[in-house]
Amino acid sequence: MTAASDQRHPTQTPAGPGSLPAVPHALLRLIDCCQQRDVSFDTLATLIRQDAALAARVINAAHASSLAQWNHLHDLDRILVVLGLDTIKHIAFTAAVQEFFAQFNQGASALRRRLWRASLSCACSARTLARLSAYPSPEEAYLAGLLHNLGQMAYLQGSPDAYAELLHTPLADAELDARERERFGLSSTQWGAEQAERWAPDSFIGDAIRYQRRAAHALGDAPHLVRLINLARKMSTAPAEDDQLLAAADQLLGLNQDLILQLHEDSATEVNEIARTFGIPLGADHRAAGESEARQALGVRVQGLALTRTVQITSPPGAALWSELLGNLNILFDLPDALAFEFQPRDGKLACIARTASVSPAADALAIHLDGSPSLITQGFETPDNVCLEQASADDAPVVDGQLKRLLSASHLLCLGLQAGSRPLGALVAGLTADNHRRLQSQKPLLKAFTQALVEQLEARESRQQQRAEEQAQWLARNRRLVHEAANPLGAIQNYLQVLSLKLGTDPAVDEQLRFIREEMERVGSILVRMKEPVDVDSGEASLTDVNTLIERLVSLYRASLFASRGIGATLDLAPDLAQVSTDTGALKQILTNLLKNAAEALTDGGEVEVASRHLNVDGHPHIELHVRDNGPGLPPEILSRAFTPVQSTKGKEHSGLGLAIVASLVTRLQGSISCTNQKTGGAEFVIRLPCTLKSQ
Repeated sequence: MTAASDQRHPTQTPAGPGSLPAVPHALLRLIDCCQQRDVSFDTLATLIRQDAALAARVINAAHASSLAQWNHLHDLDRILVVLGLDTIKHIAFTAAVQEFFAQFNQGASALRRRLWRASLSCACSARTLARLSAYPSPEEAYLAGLLHNLGQMAYLQGSPDAYAELLHTPLADAELDARERERFGLSSTQWGAEQAERWAPDSFIGDAIRYQRRAAHALGDAPHLVRLINLARKMSTAPAEDDQLLAAADQLLGLNQDLILQLHEDSATEVNEIARTFGIPLGADHRAAGESEARQALGVRVQGLALTRTVQITSPPGAALWSELLGNLNILFDLPDALAFEFQPRDGKLACIARTASVSPAADALAIHLDGSPSLITQGFETPDNVCLEQASADDAPVVDGQLKRLLSASHLLCLGLQAGSRPLGALVAGLTADNHRRLQSQKPLLKAFTQALVEQLEARESRQQQRAEEQAQWLARNRRLVHEAANPLGAIQNYLQVLSLKLGTDPAVDEQLRFIREEMERVGSILVRMKEPVDVDSGEASLTDVNTLIERLVSLYRASLFASRGIGATLDLAPDLAQVSTDTGALKQILTNLLKNAAEALTDGGEVEVASRHLNVDGHPHIELHVRDNGPGLPPEILSRAFTPVQSTKGKEHSGLGLAIVASLVTRLQGSISCTNQKTGGAEFVIRLPCTLKSQ
């Protein structure tokens, strides 16, 4: 490029493929679909296939991720599934935000719609031509056609005024290539080809985009996809009766005039139908009718999505939860005077459960029956969007509405009915000034989004609570059976230990080991008793414990039993003069027992277990640190990331998968911490830190 031309037309940077603007109408459809709970990947794929910018964003996100190697660019369904619904929602939301806040250029908007139609027309024609000519992957042909003018979209986005001038100038293909190279350094077809080759180096999609403007006679020996896209692009830009188009159809794929005329008509019908579905105006003059309305609707969706991500309920059930909802209402809509009503199923009424600080305590006595009540609150459950703004004050208005206005010092009322399906949960009622009433009239879509977000949060909490209650009931039922079953063999073992002690005589070492076993059996008995009822497990009593001695006893016991039967060695690396710890000795025994048993079960014959103890200072406070490590295979990554969460065990049916979860719970009870890592040399290592004295409970 010459210096003079550079001064007249400075080179501009095209927009990146991850930021190309989709038409607002397509974005609206995609966002609405993403908001549906049961949306399928097929539905999303269908929408994304109808907009080149959205397809480019998705493919670019897939290429930039480390999820997979994208050697099959044409498989958009697979790309969407691997990316996942959350990523697709993020792409849609990001695109909507960028579109909503982008500078609006009337001329560029019309050109974007023109390019959108050209890309979709080329894609539809390419897929049909692929099927007619027996190309093995019609979907790859469709995607290549959809992306064929990706470079033009990028140039228009990056330099709307300069590139619009080029597109409005009647230019032959060769001249357009030259003008693009002069202004941008690359032609738009070269830019698009290089992008496609970066995404799919093993495909001919890049060449198909690169050579789309070449004359048909120059492509005699070109790959099938290159010839196919060249013809599809000509069909999307030239009239059906164009002599050059008909000659190209014969030269490139051997298709006759009648067939091309029919394909041209079918493609135009398909594109027009998609445009009609989206509500995109595509008349001959490409007027922007409906464009501003689509952008305004997109703005409402953006704000609504932002609201749903803002609403998070963290308080426990009861008044605190409903006070939090009122706080959200005030923060998002500036409504400081409000009441919260919770539905009481037994009485079939809404009872006031929370109020903002400015509201009189007299409101606490309010209760409203949903059946037959003419109040505004009842209307909040009857409107389709559960948002009721009082229209005007009538002389015969219900007395309760007048009471609410007086308590809220308001001239108007807002009611948000919270219900899951047809089941009422509660209601929020806010007092409004005349100005607030006018303001909220235009924000009803946002109020609806806010109401839906609250209901989703409340439903999720209810579901979690119900699941926890069901799990607890199942645990209690199972535990009671297990306790009953375990009582008899436990009693028998204790009796046999007494007999064994008499038979073995007075060997001090044997007596010590038998005493230790009896203590453990007694502890098992106490644990079984506690398992019968849902009592607080934090009932263990603290006592002064010599941790090193406890470790030595446990390891000695395992050396003579489980370790010996499996050929497992055990070593100790205990810090001398380790401080004694005031702790629940039984809980600490259970922790070490579970970890030693876990290590033994993970090892094959000849494995090694090591237990170590250390002095440690944490934030100026003395601690002890215990290490239990083995040289086995370690934990799989999917297990390691949630090692202390109850899961299905990988060790077999006889294992519950709860051992490490119990260990973590006991460590927390002792006011300590536990971590788990896989060692570089192999095997898992658990590290426990305990304070040398318990803090006050």
